[in-house]
Amino acid sequence: MKTDHRFCSHCGQERIKDSESISGVMRHFLGDYFTFDSKIVNSIKPLLFKPGALTVEYENRRRARYISPLRLYIFVSILFFLILAWSGDSPKLQEELTPDAGMWNSFFDVYLPRVFFVLLPIFALITNLLFRKLKMSYVGHLVFALHFHSFVFIVLMAYQLLSRIFAANELYTVNAILLSLTILWFMVYLILALKRVFKRRIPGTLLRFFVLLALYSIMVFIALISITAFMTLRG
Repeated sequence: MKTDHRFCSHCGQERIKDSESISGVMRHFLGDYFTFDSKIVNSIKPLLFKPGALTVEYENRRRARYISPLRLYIFVSILFFLILAWSGDSPKLQEELTPDAGMWNSFFDVYLPRVFFVLLPIFALITNLLFRKLKMSYVGHLVFALHFHSFVFIVLMAYQLLSRIFAANELYTVNAILLSLTILWFMVYLILALKRVFKRRIPGTLLRFFVLLALYSIMVFIALISITAFMTLRG
């Protein structure tokens, strides 16, 4: 008996005719695009306001309605560094950076994205060492790192845009307050995310948070100093 199912019973892939029409190609394209878009929308809200929730969903294999952690990180980081490059293109800032404007543009456009991409597995390794009793796989820790850094980039995007507005209107005090609140939000968010994902009480979470913060700050500092030195030697 011949059956004509829309999806393959073995792999779940939608069956597509060999000679599909242009309208069919466009339908699949738009379907993929809006599915991707809806997953971003579904992911952003818990990412921003429910620290650690996306990682918990991933670990519990409830992943269909969310964008994958790596794709989310790549999507957000590209937007962040584009905004960072756009902010650095203002004439006033270029005057302040001259004659080293080219070097610093390379730092933000080329090297800084690579630094954070390399630091991601280091962040995951630190949390893996600090929360070994949970017996989560390293991949789970890497997912947590991807989600946290995606959150950081989204908040920094918002800060960068608001900071540009405040600086243009010479509201430097407001800008300083905003920066302080942003850093505070990062720390509170990370504490709550660690507590939710790794199921520790507040005292144990706080202790590990400070160790994580210290170790990761050292790694970021070493990476930035190394890159700055490399760029200076290259001239």
